[in-house]
Amino acid sequence: MPYKLPESAARWCLPTTLPRLSYRECNPDGTVNKIKFIAGLTNGLKVKRLTSHDRVSNEISSMLVFLQMMLLDAIKSYEDNQCFFISEDRNHLIVRDDKSQEIPSFINRYFEPIGLNKTDPIVMKAEKEGRLGELTWKDGWESIDTRRTEGTINSIPALHYFDFSGRYLKQIMLQRIWRPLPHIRHHACSTLESHGLSDDFMVWSIRRGDKTIEGFEYTELQKYFEATDRAIARHFDHKAPLIFIATDDCSVIPGIRKMSPEWTFVSQCDRGHSDAKGFVLRDMKKWDIATTDAHYMKFFVELFALATAKYYIGVAYTNVAWWAYFMRPNRWSFELVDQERPTQDVVRMW
Repeated sequence: MPYKLPESAARWCLPTTLPRLSYRECNPDGTVNKIKFIAGLTNGLKVKRLTSHDRVSNEISSMLVFLQMMLLDAIKSYEDNQCFFISEDRNHLIVRDDKSQEIPSFINRYFEPIGLNKTDPIVMKAEKEGRLGELTWKDGWESIDTRRTEGTINSIPALHYFDFSGRYLKQIMLQRIWRPLPHIRHHACSTLESHGLSDDFMVWSIRRGDKTIEGFEYTELQKYFEATDRAIARHFDHKAPLIFIATDDCSVIPGIRKMSPEWTFVSQCDRGHSDAKGFVLRDMKKWDIATTDAHYMKFFVELFALATAKYYIGVAYTNVAWWAYFMRPNRWSFELVDQERPTQDVVRMW
């Protein structure tokens, strides 16, 4: 591997060995599914989070909510042998007050293409003939079967996938659909390398930002420390590893270091992002292109850390947790500290 990182990083820091999906291997004369990129305000749409607190969020508020729903809706399309494309017509992640600072496509700026292009002849013919369907978050999330939870068994004959567990199917499809562009991947992995993460490390995911607006209570940092003590004893031979902190609120870092000066914490907050005070979606309208890129470059570094660390400690009230869980290779190394139930009981419904 070209990066001085643990072997676990190879899963995301090297190009995947899984082949690209062919989005044209579908029934061109049947329903063509439209999957909307709606990472923003949704006029009262409510997404129910399956946690012990039974919380309800009034907004779909992040890129990862879309990616979560896109993954599930894409799997359903393949299962039904239906073509699909992504519509970014109402994508709030690219809307700016200054139109010169908008990017044409969020997906194409950071990822390999997902689905057919909306100008593809298959899509245009289906639209002309009234064969466009529309998949929403409900189609992928409401049912245990379409959410592909851990206990479900799934088959997609078009991809020669038979009797896959829900978790394994999502892991495989995630790697085949969600493919950051090479320069994005290189930036994320070389940055992690520069943090000195050559040995097995731990990661904390701390989410603030618009969770205040949504009525969430922050999890006490003490719970992270208690979970870390347990993990060091069980998984790191009683030797504290480097701990990477992924957070949208850099103001938490000094307090964390003060609480445990004997541990070494690293973070993108130390790399020119110290002014990050919490991500609030509605503020993005004021961003220029440079700010947009800087925000997501930081985010990709953190997401790769969440995926490759030996042990993950975080909370369930961020969609980052759902995505990172399926990027990671195993269950035992993933802990949610905001839950009354055991973590495995919670993620079993993801």
